[in-house]
Amino acid sequence: MWIWIGLAGFFAVWIGWAAYARQRKWSWTISAGGGFFIACALVAVVGSFLMPPHKTEQHQKPAAPSLHMARNQVLAGMESIITERSEAPLGNGETREMVRIGQLYALELIGPPRDLRKVSITFGLASDPMAAIEVLGLIGLTIKNVVPQWRGDETSAIGWLANVLEPAQAKSVETKRAASVDTLQSGKKVTLTVVNGMPLAFISIEPVAN
Repeated sequence: MWIWIGLAGFFAVWIGWAAYARQRKWSWTISAGGGFFIACALVAVVGSFLMPPHKTEQHQKPAAPSLHMARNQVLAGMESIITERSEAPLGNGETREMVRIGQLYALELIGPPRDLRKVSITFGLASDPMAAIEVLGLIGLTIKNVVPQWRGDETSAIGWLANVLEPAQAKSVETKRAASVDTLQSGKKVTLTVVNGMPLAFISIEPVAN
């Protein structure tokens, strides 16, 4: 619609100027050429006021997936046995809290304190049976806090861990590389990683992007 209005206005101004110039007995160049340039200028000026403003589309960076969980929810039941807590932001400036319980268990809570993006567990592969039981209890409690609706063939996160830990260790020794195995639980990805030659293993819990 705006194009037709602009064209009509353009020719009206051009023809009107040409008629006025001919009455004044001006030359054909002034009549036609002058009318053309005046029509262009007037249409441009009027159009700038009449045309609706152009809206620049803004592309916002999508928010990072969230666990929809706060730090205190992850640490529920463990507050009294925490050995050390410290803020340790990642290289990109993202918030991270490091939590240590004893000598064989540590947590990384990544993301805003009230809306974590990722939880990582580092635990020692203890040879002492009592220490191993203590570590398994902490793993079970942490995963229960973060993934309360655990499902699948295993009755609990500890059942899953017991089934996959030894095969992952054997694969790591065989390939001399890190070995990982994961499971999807209630929209969250739980990944176990073991590294050949290291007396440590790692579990990460993060949301699955939609």
